[in-house]
Amino acid sequence: MGLSPGFKAFIADRFASCINHAQIEPPTNAGIVVDSLVQLHNFQPNREHIIPPAIQLVDKLFFLTWRYQHVAFCFDHTETTPIQKQLEWGRREGNSCESPTRADARDVDRMLLDHDLPENFGAFLKDRPMRTKLCEYIQHGLLERMQKAGPNSTMRSLVLIGAHAIPTYAQWQGNALVVEQKPNWTGPIMGEADVSCIYAASLLRSFGSKSVYVLTIDTDLVAVGMLHSFDGLFVSLPMFNRKKREMDHYTVDICALVRETAKQYKLTTEDFVLLCLSKKTDYSQQSVAGIADWEEYLKITALALKGLGGAYNKETNQINMDNFYRALASLTIGGRKTIKLSFEKNSWHLPRVCWVLYYYLNIPALKMTKDLDCKNYGWRIVDGSGRVAERTDLSFNKQLL
Repeated sequence: MGLSPGFKAFIADRFASCINHAQIEPPTNAGIVVDSLVQLHNFQPNREHIIPPAIQLVDKLFFLTWRYQHVAFCFDHTETTPIQKQLEWGRREGNSCESPTRADARDVDRMLLDHDLPENFGAFLKDRPMRTKLCEYIQHGLLERMQKAGPNSTMRSLVLIGAHAIPTYAQWQGNALVVEQKPNWTGPIMGEADVSCIYAASLLRSFGSKSVYVLTIDTDLVAVGMLHSFDGLFVSLPMFNRKKREMDHYTVDICALVRETAKQYKLTTEDFVLLCLSKKTDYSQQSVAGIADWEEYLKITALALKGLGGAYNKETNQINMDNFYRALASLTIGGRKTIKLSFEKNSWHLPRVCWVLYYYLNIPALKMTKDLDCKNYGWRIVDGSGRVAERTDLSFNKQLL
């Protein structure tokens, strides 16, 4: 969902005690969860190498994790993506300079049988049905490599989530690698891997990993992790170090971050994340303009929201929209003339922020469809182009939620 880039810098500066700047490699006894799409987008095949490109890709993923005992790879599952998110995908792809390839399924099948990848790999990844075929190929390849590594290898279990509707488990039991799908899966199958990554982390914890590291570049995983936190959960991602003026690699202790934010702002984790989402995401855009400083923004809105009794109700999974509205409106109190409440002009902002919170919490899509009661959930299909853009002609009902 693309949290505001300022969120990473704010967390790094304000809650430095929750971040390890030195430890880049997780300990070998840790569980590892890989946000797989990140790895796909970062992959550059070597066309001159004797090893075919698709095998290069699977090898890269396997060797990223082979030295850990319990491993999970999370992929997107396009067929179960909520319609709200599919529309946002349309906006993102419509604004991209690289259009999806719209490859023929039979051509892709033949290509993968030859262990090849298309020349325009970036555009191919935007073709979601074809990318799913690649993910299926990758999952099969990872299972093959685990089998070849043998029962004496470090990796004892492998969980594959996303490319299929039912996740796949592989575990060494004696000298036999037992592979099975889990039809009684209770975790999220919601299209994107974000929520699945954190659920997979808790699953690896149940396998015996005392600590679990989620490898990603996506700031969303910090927020999602906070909402589903447990002791020993870490999110490892690159951040820009403003003091060094260069990219650094941070490991965020999620449980420590939950404790520190609660101590600082006296809010539930859900309300803290809700205010962070209000700042800006790819999906909900900027709800308040004219206040760039995260510390000032959260100090004012958190104090107001706490005084109002909070916004999110854990028992009912409902958001008090009146309290939410008033907390953000408190930013304009005291003569702050430069601050503009964008959501008053573009009335779909706040319901969409709430939808993102529900998405992070893995609240069923049927519930989420009530959050934005309008055509196309606040997105506008641009006639004739297939692109999706914002729309601003919606009425906002504060009692909707």
